[in-house]
Amino acid sequence: MVVFCDALGRACAIPLYRRLRYNLQRLRGLQGSPPSLARGCALGVFMGIAPVIPLRSALILLLAAPARANLLAAFVLGHTVGNPLAIPIWYSAALACGNLLVETGVTWERVRGMLDRIQGAESISSAIAAFTEVGVDAVIVLIAGGCVIALPAAGMAYILGLRYFAGRAERLSGADEAG
Repeated sequence: MVVFCDALGRACAIPLYRRLRYNLQRLRGLQGSPPSLARGCALGVFMGIAPVIPLRSALILLLAAPARANLLAAFVLGHTVGNPLAIPIWYSAALACGNLLVETGVTWERVRGMLDRIQGAESISSAIAAFTEVGVDAVIVLIAGGCVIALPAAGMAYILGLRYFAGRAERLSGADEAG
């Protein structure tokens, strides 16, 4: 069980598989051009994997328009891929990959302390402060490693999203012509 808040801010326990299935249904129902939807999928996957927790939503808002990406697709996939259970996995992978690239010796204990402070933050400013308190070297290691992991995943999301949404558009246009 994972606890989420409903529209009124009340906490409610929803099994994770139900939440994932619901997000997949939301993604399937999105309207728009296949390339725009696929770019939204790629942006969402990138932001879900990249270690930018306190800024994820703001970065999706900032980058969706210049990338001509579907904003809703980016939000749905960003928050599905970067769910609370996956965040430690993405951060540990980013740390391992970043330490191979930058070699500063940032430890998991430093990153774990930052994650605990971010999750317990009362506001976005305190979350950003917790992110910057670990030091510039740790942030550079995490961002470098996260980008190395997130870029291929975003490319795969774009390809799969384009294939899915183009096929769906073709099936819908074929059904319109037949009906």
